[in-house]
Amino acid sequence: AKEEGAIIICTIHQPSTKVYMGFDQVMILSLGRQAYTGPVSKAADYFGSIGHPLPPATNPAEHFLDLVNADFSDEDQVNGILDSWDKKQSENQSEEANNSRDGLDEVAE
Repeated sequence: AKEEGAIIICTIHQPSTKVYMGFDQVMILSLGRQAYTGPVSKAADYFGSIGHPLPPATNPAEHFLDLVNADFSDEDQVNGILDSWDKKQSENQSEEANNSRDGLDEVAE
């Protein structure tokens, strides 16, 4: 797919580490909301930054599922993770809007 420039979209539940690491991008969902969207290579860092580090020798996909599945975790914890992602996205959008305005100011000068 990479050689051909093809985009592949799939849904998968509890992939093996090998399968999970084969993806470039991942979207982790819970309760109809995003818990993380971005490069597979940065997901562990993100979850670590919000207080949920990946334990050694753990399948990342299984760890993330355990964190965001209300059947396995405390629902307050799940909502906290979802709220953290929403906050991060709001901050990113504000930063992008500020950068866009800065660019317009430079063009106007």
